[in-house]
Amino acid sequence: MIQQLLLAFVLSALTVIVHAVGTVRVVLPLCGLWKEKPAPTVMARPIMTLIRLVNGLLMLHLVAMAMWALAYRLFGVLPDFETCFYYSLKSYPTVGYGDVGPPRAWRLLGPIEGAVGVLMLGLSTGILVIAVQRLYANRFSGSDARRPSDDT
Repeated sequence: MIQQLLLAFVLSALTVIVHAVGTVRVVLPLCGLWKEKPAPTVMARPIMTLIRLVNGLLMLHLVAMAMWALAYRLFGVLPDFETCFYYSLKSYPTVGYGDVGPPRAWRLLGPIEGAVGVLMLGLSTGILVIAVQRLYANRFSGSDARRPSDDT
């Protein structure tokens, strides 16, 4: 049990690092939203900006799931990488496995990965909310157009 918990804490820390560094250094710069004055193309094409943001965040989640799968494989939790990745894909957003599961000695990893995955998905949701707010604030600032909040 101690080995599972230690592995889970190491993988959790690595997952947070992947998301923090990946979001700040890769995803947000690709979207152009966090510059002092976003480029006109960002404001002219908010849908494309959001598509880039969502795809970038999804890639970070896939990297995290692959990292957990690699650990499962290295520790012999499941027979091959494909099965490990499938198990991770099902465990990360929620504890949703049923057709594939680890042996009893490793069964704590799935629920812990699920908890970490939910937290990381929540972080991504927060980033998306802030991005939409920023897109709308930049789109309507300095114009005579009514803001959505003026309707209330």
